Amino acid sequence: MIEILIVILLIFGISCLGIFLTRKFKAIKNYTSKTSTILFLVFLSIFVFFWNFAENGNVAHSIGFVAGYVYLFTVPCAFFATIIMNKFKNNKKEFWHSWFFSLIPIFIVLISQSILGI
Repeated sequence: MIEILIVILLIFGISCLGIFLTRKFKAIKNYTSKTSTILFLVFLSIFVFFWNFAENGNVAHSIGFVAGYVYLFTVPCAFFATIIMNKFKNNKKEFWHSWFFSLIPIFIVLISQSILGI
């Protein structure tokens, strides 16, 4: 239970950091736009799907794994980071930047598990 809380706080913190950095640096804002986030999300989802499909060979399980691995923690953490960083107001433009940054730790964990075998 404590591990899940640590993961949620880590993703939430990185999402808040992403919003802060996009406010300070225009270059980061350009690289973490809606289009870039969707491309990164599609790439990550496909990579996670095929990685899990290669391990167990079940399509339904792989689709569920993608939903849990990529979307379960990142979407709520990005949403709450957007709300907190905007003084409890929703800003749809900053959600994409926050979501991009929340996907980075998921990508790092995926790389360390699949390629490096850690």
